Amino acid sequence: MSERPGRRAAPRPRGAVVVSVTADARSVLRGDELLVGGMVWTVRDITGAPGGCKWLEFANGERMLIRPYTVFWVSRRTSGVPG
Repeated sequence: MSERPGRRAAPRPRGAVVVSVTADARSVLRGDELLVGGMVWTVRDITGAPGGCKWLEFANGERMLIRPYTVFWVSRRTSGVPG
């Protein structure tokens, strides 16, 4: 497959695969990427809050409180394809 002149594919880390998964307050992980308002937000830190809630701190310093029943899609890097 030939590429157009002047265009290069984005570099990909070896062995890493990006997958979309559903996440909630129990399953969200550091490094997960959320798409909110057309912007990508990368989770830098997670802190517990009362009632099963979690504070997500993003790479840009913004914070968001998610409740136990909040479900959203995230992009997550994995070490490879299961199996």
